[in-house]
Amino acid sequence: MDLNMIFNSTKKLFLMRNISLDFFFTLLFLFSILFSVNFTKKQPSKPKPKPTKELERELEHCKADNRHLHEKIQEKREENDELISRNNKLTLLYQTCRKNRTRLEDYVKKNCTKETTTTQRPTTTKRNGGKPGKG
Repeated sequence: MDLNMIFNSTKKLFLMRNISLDFFFTLLFLFSILFSVNFTKKQPSKPKPKPTKELERELEHCKADNRHLHEKIQEKREENDELISRNNKLTLLYQTCRKNRTRLEDYVKKNCTKETTTTQRPTTTKRNGGKPGKG
């Protein structure tokens, strides 16, 4: 149907009932205003809340993940503490070795003459192919 046909049929309908066109258009105008106001004030729909059981399952899942992560963190802390302990022991051993080496070098400088250090027989010789023994 054409818009003019609808308009004409509506016009004839109201004229037959002795209603003026001014009154009809006024009602139409008011109806259109109410219709537009109704849609402009409409707020967006709020998201539906999740069921309690589903939320509880998600919470339990999160707690399990959290527990697992805390266990991993604790394991890594223990490993780290063990490595720190080993490192401290090795550092102490290294420092002790350095002190002992320094003491030994000082002792050799003070108590050993050059003659005793240079006249020591080497344990390997070039004549027998670098094998220890007879020189």
